[in-house]
Amino acid sequence: MSPPAGSEEMDLDKFYWAVEKGDVQIVRRGLEAGVDVNVKRDWRHWNDSTPLHVASKYGQTEVAELLIEHKAEVDARAELLQSTPLHWAALMGRTGTCELLIRHGADVMARNKLSVLNPPLLTLTFPPVQIQNTPLHRAALEGHTGTCELLIRHGADVMARAKLYELKVRRHNNGSQC
Repeated sequence: MSPPAGSEEMDLDKFYWAVEKGDVQIVRRGLEAGVDVNVKRDWRHWNDSTPLHVASKYGQTEVAELLIEHKAEVDARAELLQSTPLHWAALMGRTGTCELLIRHGADVMARNKLSVLNPPLLTLTFPPVQIQNTPLHRAALEGHTGTCELLIRHGADVMARAKLYELKVRRHNNGSQC
């Protein structure tokens, strides 16, 4: 995409660094220069993350709001683990960012492919094993009570279970030794 007249093209690395560090001015300039707000790319060790994933993980709420104003998808999925920006914000205890995402329609019951018992290596080795955590699982895992309370107030199901738990219960009820 060509940048608008009078603006300069922005390098995606510079843009992603600005998102991570919360530099609203550089992010705004990048968006004005034509950076796709929903671009997916590998950033550090994350696969196919959008700028909103990065802002959410680092709690850059002001940047996240700017991205959403420019039509960032609040429920965008990162490819490998299918995590949403809300998963990342919840895991990191970024309650303010969670609140922003929820206010803009983020799905508090979105499920990814990761759990405590399903690290990325297991996901790569055994793709059919899809545990599917919700943002509430991620926040609880790290002990972020304020974030948990926020998610519950906005409809997160406290009884939701990760798929592996359900599989183990079924096997146990059928007499299996798993």
